Amino acid sequence: IGKGGATLKGIEASSGCKLQLSQALAERYLPSGLPNAAFATSYRTVRVSHGRGDAAALVRACEELVRVLRAEARRKYGQAEGGVKMVVTNGAARMLTAEGGGDSPLQRIRAASGASIEMEPRGGETNDWRVVCLGSAAQALAAVGAITEATVGRETSRHQGFLAQWTFDTEYSDHFETPRRAYADVLPLLEVVAARSSLAQLVVYDPYYCQGRVKQLLRELGCLNVVNANRDFYADIAAARVPSHDCLLTNPPYSAEHKQKLLAYIVAEQRAYWGGAAAEGGGGREPAPTKRRRTQARAGGALPKPFLLLMPAWAAKSEYWRAFLRQLAALRQSVVAAEDGEEGGALERAVGEEGGAL
Repeated sequence: IGKGGATLKGIEASSGCKLQLSQALAERYLPSGLPNAAFATSYRTVRVSHGRGDAAALVRACEELVRVLRAEARRKYGQAEGGVKMVVTNGAARMLTAEGGGDSPLQRIRAASGASIEMEPRGGETNDWRVVCLGSAAQALAAVGAITEATVGRETSRHQGFLAQWTFDTEYSDHFETPRRAYADVLPLLEVVAARSSLAQLVVYDPYYCQGRVKQLLRELGCLNVVNANRDFYADIAAARVPSHDCLLTNPPYSAEHKQKLLAYIVAEQRAYWGGAAAEGGGGREPAPTKRRRTQARAGGALPKPFLLLMPAWAAKSEYWRAFLRQLAALRQSVVAAEDGEEGGALERAVGEEGGAL
């Protein structure tokens, strides 16, 4: 990771890829028969992705990762193993082995790279395959590069037309529509937000465009004014072009750092409304809101825009979610203390410290 994430950020900057570390994925892909649970939980899987599926960029990121890990192995143990383990989908595995006979891409990659390459199905709940490339550093990296190019080429040809629908970089796995049931679950909250007008007049904003089905589903539930366009949410934030709305309701994409960026946007909007920014370094208490805002809120006037996040339960255990709750708690505390002289935000603060969910 490096100090302050410097190593990962450096690889991302030089390769143009996104790197994500995951213990959960590591536990999924580790070989069976490890000595003990503590040993298994010391592993992390690094997921390397690129918005446009650039094979050369993915190879550069893998090369940098291997270089960093080899240097660390030499520093700690005086030597570095020559192997790299990868995980490929079942479809990619079939493509590499060319089921049906004949000269397979895998055979050609073995011959060209000089590496020993073995593949085996992961089994269990996943159809993925583990690929182990052994040999010298140059041989292993050559094999990784060739396998990456072959699998990315397959995925690009399959998804190119589909991904061309969007006006911004996106990933295939981000485009699965939220089910109607999820919107029905939060309908009572939308009705509360719309109490001063009507549900039909409430302007609901979903900043992440999938295929527009959210409009249809919310209309079926009585929300007739839904804003969900094929636009780059982050570009709109940067250009101050976020559409006017009464409530933000979204199920953010799971890839990259979309959830973290969304939470940062929400905190920034809440701070801006209450008239202050966080203390430098993020460690201090939020400044008190302006008197005008406090007076408006107390008199039943305009309030900050509410937000409803349809996020998976596992997000509640993440550090970015706990940090989000701590920030909201600090802001709420400053609002209540400034108005009534009481301490506020206890609930969010407790949850943020314990890592639970409201």
